[in-house]
Amino acid sequence: MICRVQSEVGVAFYRKDFALDFAPDGRPVGTRSDFVRGPDGKVACRRNHGRLHRHQTQ
Repeated sequence: MICRVQSEVGVAFYRKDFALDFAPDGRPVGTRSDFVRGPDGKVACRRNHGRLHRHQTQ
């Protein structure tokens, strides 16, 4: 499964909450991301390059 996030970067999940990062043209960039869930079980943050990015709804 490949998902798009706001920055137009794609990810491909290789296990629950863990993904490989892809450039906008669909090529792998060699980094990984993971998703941190809150107490309610919903995604609260995305961790990429050691930094946490809070999930924002529009």
